[in-house]
Amino acid sequence: MVQTILASETSLHKLRTKFNLSQTAEFSLEAARVQILAFMLANHHPERPSFGMITNSSSFVFVKLVKLQIPQYALSRVFSLLSPGNELYNVVSILKRIGSAIAPSL
Repeated sequence: MVQTILASETSLHKLRTKFNLSQTAEFSLEAARVQILAFMLANHHPERPSFGMITNSSSFVFVKLVKLQIPQYALSRVFSLLSPGNELYNVVSILKRIGSAIAPSL
């Protein structure tokens, strides 16, 4: 089973409080990277990769973690809804691919 992890609103609220960010402040994708990696390292199926997504509602970064002897992770490029090309379709496409990867194992 591949585990998918999405940062919850509660987690985002905790990070906003920790880093003294107002509710309207632009949430840093970099600040969320540490938290999502901690969640992903706690995966109960270390033989399978973990996938995650960090978002601040206008930008998206996808994360993949493989737990080898030394865990390794990879980050996608930043997909932005504010760019002239509106990359929402790319984001949805990636989410569908992750969904199809985990669907057989559910």
